[in-house]
Amino acid sequence: MEATEETTFDLDVIMKEGMDRFNEKLKVAAEDDPITLSKDPKEDPLEKTKGAELTKHTEQELEVKKEPESKKQLRFKSHDDAEKGYRHLQSEKTRVEEKNKELQSRLKVIKEAESRTKAEQEVDTKYLDYSATRHKSALKSIDDLDPDDDAYTDKVARIWAEKDKDVRAFDRANKYEPVEETSTVVDQEEATRQALDIVKSKAEESGLNPEDQYFKMICERTPTTDDSGRQMSFDDQVKWAITQTKNYHAEQHERFQEQIKAEADKKNKEFAAREQPMGRSGGAKTTLSAPVIVSLNDALESAMEFRRL
Repeated sequence: MEATEETTFDLDVIMKEGMDRFNEKLKVAAEDDPITLSKDPKEDPLEKTKGAELTKHTEQELEVKKEPESKKQLRFKSHDDAEKGYRHLQSEKTRVEEKNKELQSRLKVIKEAESRTKAEQEVDTKYLDYSATRHKSALKSIDDLDPDDDAYTDKVARIWAEKDKDVRAFDRANKYEPVEETSTVVDQEEATRQALDIVKSKAEESGLNPEDQYFKMICERTPTTDDSGRQMSFDDQVKWAITQTKNYHAEQHERFQEQIKAEADKKNKEFAAREQPMGRSGGAKTTLSAPVIVSLNDALESAMEFRRL
């Protein structure tokens, strides 16, 4: 019996040959596949398709939002309109600058007046404090004198005279004098004019005639402090004068209306009495002719007799 020859397989060789055949088939399959995945997203067909769709969608949104050039409204339709608009802006700018300058001038006048009033008050306070202190000192000196001294009266008079002299000297040395930088008579007149303009403007704004004689009189008598002793500013003084004038005219108007009504009632009663038939009561007559019309002149003549300033 013949012996069978053993066949020995090399596993390494078999694995190598198998991998070579597998890689060869994989390469052929990749070449035949129309969609080949790429490591670079820019070269990937799927990524390119998505990018194209996104770009198209964005462009559509922009087209919807974009306003046609023809629909935009221009501020000026022509060069002439632009020139007119420019001139209008220039005039407005000039007007605002002039108004600002005027307000600054008024503000300066008001601040100067308030500053002057405050300085005068400080001077008065210092004067009173010094005068009171000097009086106490004089009284103490008098108390130290001997009442039985033959020259007592002369010494008392001397002490008071020295006290008065010191007080006058203090007053002269501390008297308020406004600092005049480059002020002249013209500057003072301008400040006065501006102050009057402020008063006139505020009166007109409140509906009051600046030329009202009562208003002018009240302005001359306007107090500088209120009922509580607080210093009143320039604006507060003007408001006070306006309020007083309005209250006065309101009272006068009410009294005047009452006088006119009373005079009209009197005239109508006299007319009704004359129209009443003899021997008949008021109820017997059903109709009367129109009541007499009282003229304004008649009412004024009667009312003005009771009207006072």
